[in-house]
Amino acid sequence: MSNIAHWLKPCLQQVQVLKKTNRLSHALLITGADGVGQEELAREMVKDLMCEVDQAAACGNCHSCQLMRADTHPDFRVLDGEASSIKVDQVRLLVRQMSQKPQVGQNKVVLITHAQAMNINAANAVLKALEEPSARTYFVLTSSQSTRLLATIRSRCLLINVPTPTKAEVTQWLGEQPE
Repeated sequence: MSNIAHWLKPCLQQVQVLKKTNRLSHALLITGADGVGQEELAREMVKDLMCEVDQAAACGNCHSCQLMRADTHPDFRVLDGEASSIKVDQVRLLVRQMSQKPQVGQNKVVLITHAQAMNINAANAVLKALEEPSARTYFVLTSSQSTRLLATIRSRCLLINVPTPTKAEVTQWLGEQPE
């Protein structure tokens, strides 16, 4: 398993089991307090979803895994709402791109970070995409304020709550990081 923070591993393992048993939803909403690792967890989940090998976790060796490591996979798109609001035109372009067949591998994945930054029109466009997903397309949303999302978006997603780590867990994790 990747070197992610200890408190994120149970969430990652839960999604990996669902993937391996073909019970994973096409939409995931990762929530938790600001800074607890939602984006780190989301990126690990995305790697697993993009991998071409039929297993729970990413193999790290297939062509898709290599493209993900190089940050050049053509079937992976990101919308980041951290700096500014996410607008409807961005979502529509993304949905159009994702409606095509995968260029590499089997799946297409959209990562929307800080999803609470979607304006109402963008949120409605995402909702439409979640209600009528393209085949083999996954949406992974992160939010520290999931109550600001449309209730209908939340209801279409598998909810993954990231726990707030204890001070001891954070201290241990920081001590394990390379300098």
